[in-house]
Amino acid sequence: MSNTSIDVTSAAGDHEQLPPDAAAVENRNPQQRDDGDEKIPQLPKPVCTPAEVANTLGTKELENLFIDMSFYARLGFLQAPSCLRCAYREAHAGTAWKDALASQGCGRLVMWRKDTALPIHPDNLQANAAIVPCQSAKALMRGESVGGVHWDKTTQKLVSD
Repeated sequence: MSNTSIDVTSAAGDHEQLPPDAAAVENRNPQQRDDGDEKIPQLPKPVCTPAEVANTLGTKELENLFIDMSFYARLGFLQAPSCLRCAYREAHAGTAWKDALASQGCGRLVMWRKDTALPIHPDNLQANAAIVPCQSAKALMRGESVGGVHWDKTTQKLVSD
């Protein structure tokens, strides 16, 4: 990443210096993937429970996935349509949601609820959470089957094929 910062004008008309990492995010190509240094965990199967990824993901990673899922829920989403990084990139690029869902997505992990009728709470994670890669979340949102399950829009549940 570049160590140069850039001057940015805020909405109030003030100029401020972005730190080097933020400057790199501002200047990157929206089509470019940023995961060169980041190791994205590989799941044992396309749709996993928290127990199935216990050896792959640490507690902190599971907590972050829960926070991401909760963030989407606060925005009114029943399920996370993608990882937050893809959502940010697509919003920053001005991509419409239908176009964004048509795109492939990345391999970052996303937490889904198996049944949206159950409230989001850490105590419900073992029974109600599913962990999928971002591209699988997008496929489920498009109505496709992934790993033997699909998203039933009527019942608002992940159901087996």
